[in-house]
Amino acid sequence: MNGKFAHLAKFHLKAGATAVFEVQEFDTPDGTLGSDGLPMRHPRITCLPATEENKPYWTKLVKRASKNAGRGRNRDPQELLKENREEDLGLFPLFVVVGWEGVFDTEGKAVPFSAKDALEYFRAWPNYVFDRLRGWASEQTNFLPEDQPSSVDIEAQAGN
Repeated sequence: MNGKFAHLAKFHLKAGATAVFEVQEFDTPDGTLGSDGLPMRHPRITCLPATEENKPYWTKLVKRASKNAGRGRNRDPQELLKENREEDLGLFPLFVVVGWEGVFDTEGKAVPFSAKDALEYFRAWPNYVFDRLRGWASEQTNFLPEDQPSSVDIEAQAGN
């Protein structure tokens, strides 16, 4: 990016940017250590953004929107929400979630990440927890490097 607004380039997401979502609704067993060697209280889900910066995910989302364009009229909004959530349950393990730590099965054994296990794990979650992940992953500022300005700093630089 060149020109008089080149200073705003730092606010664009870098290709392949990931961030970690902490599932605060669930606890990990006592003594669980994260990849950083520190104790962790909640599972951590590593994600790519669920935004247009994630081309494979975005392509599937646009196809869904095109498919649903004519069907949305006279449909119950709750039913549409349910359908969209169900489709995201299938898309997130394939295109958004790239890893995790602190995920355990019923017997207390750590479960390595796989798309198949992620789908099963997310289906076991209450809807409000998955909806929180969906909302978080769609917020681009969650994927800015930590040394980048916050959304408050962005607004200040923009003069707001």
